[in-house]
Amino acid sequence: MMRTERNEQENLKKDEKKNRRKQKIAGGILAVVLVIGGFSAYRISTVKEFPSNAKVDGVSVGGLTVREAEEKINREANQIELKEDDRDAVTVKTQFKYEIKDTLKNRRALSVVDPRNYIGGGANYSVPLKVIGGEKETAKRIRKAIPDHKGTVETKDAYIDYKTMRIVREVQGDTLDVEALTKDVAESREQSPNETVFTFKSKDYIATPKVKFDDLQKELKFAKYYLTDGLTLRADSGDTVKVTPKQLSKVILYTEDGPEYSENGAQKVAKELAKNYSQDVYTVETEEGAKTLINYGIKSSVDRKKTAESILKAAKSKKKGILYLKASDQDLSTRVEVSISSQTVYYVQNGKVKLKTSVVTGGPSHATPRGIFQLAYKERNVTLKGSNGDGTDYASKVSYWMPFNGGIGLHDAPWRSSFGGSIYQSGGSHGCVNMPPAMAKQLFGYIDAGTLVYVYD
Repeated sequence: MMRTERNEQENLKKDEKKNRRKQKIAGGILAVVLVIGGFSAYRISTVKEFPSNAKVDGVSVGGLTVREAEEKINREANQIELKEDDRDAVTVKTQFKYEIKDTLKNRRALSVVDPRNYIGGGANYSVPLKVIGGEKETAKRIRKAIPDHKGTVETKDAYIDYKTMRIVREVQGDTLDVEALTKDVAESREQSPNETVFTFKSKDYIATPKVKFDDLQKELKFAKYYLTDGLTLRADSGDTVKVTPKQLSKVILYTEDGPEYSENGAQKVAKELAKNYSQDVYTVETEEGAKTLINYGIKSSVDRKKTAESILKAAKSKKKGILYLKASDQDLSTRVEVSISSQTVYYVQNGKVKLKTSVVTGGPSHATPRGIFQLAYKERNVTLKGSNGDGTDYASKVSYWMPFNGGIGLHDAPWRSSFGGSIYQSGGSHGCVNMPPAMAKQLFGYIDAGTLVYVYD
């Protein structure tokens, strides 16, 4: 019995030693885990960049933040090759935008504790490429990279010709359906991010008309009733401006339930009118009194907001509208004046005469054109060429050339000894304004392209 008890006690002591040894080992392991875990948590929370050797879908992102990596991957993932039929592949820099930010955050957190990025060549992580934009821009790039081949017949939609009020039929050609191709390329990028070559057959991407003749029958009847006559706008100056049926189609929109009037369309039309409208006749103040002149140089300023409102109202009522004008935003206080009757040139700056000189203008058979113009440009040392009344040619060298109406301009005339008076009636120029050289030099230094030029009797 004594021996048995002794043995049991010895076994108990051995078991206690083993347990203590196991506890020490477990404690050591736990400590290592805690250290590693703590280190990992510290790395994840403090390190914002990818390790130097890290890659994402083959793109090196070492040293980059998530945002920087996203930008780089978006750039480099967009480099693809398109191979059409048996033709050589073409490289296209697509403009797809990918939603990868959240995934990259996860990959960045993994990368900073991944030992492969510190030992060896580094880890390559994969991210799904979900396209969230850039299709239109990409389609333009593909269209440029893959132009239609010689002999291709363009596919066209049917449309209404608002001048003739007839439907122009659709055309089934063999042009490339770029939108469909772009869609499939986008899907390919999402499904196979590492595949940078997209092979396709042109016969699978032939564009078909989206709008056909029969689709426009009701809209044509609508157009004939609401748009045929367009609209007439009257300006304060007395000018009338026509809103064409095509322009009016942006304002009165076709729907199955009847017309819909577009405020945005009216604004677009007003913008077009403002861009193109120039008042035919303008009354201006000159050094020799008020003059009413044909206008080629003052761009009238259209009040786009009020004009758009008038267009919309006129479209609804089928009555005339108003083209509202604002005071010109051009500086009318600075200008060149050419008086034919007094044979004088004035340079007026900020309402005050800075230069005044006698000149010689065009004679009866080559009259200097009257009106309001703008200086086209100015140039030194030019040879002016033309034909005399007897059919002979002339070539006149001038030092200061300032054209304002095609080949008509102001310039020095060193061959003349006198200016002003009635010289122009018997010995006038070919239409230009001849100036004393010193005065021409002075004027040349004052004016620039765009300076207004008034020519009046």
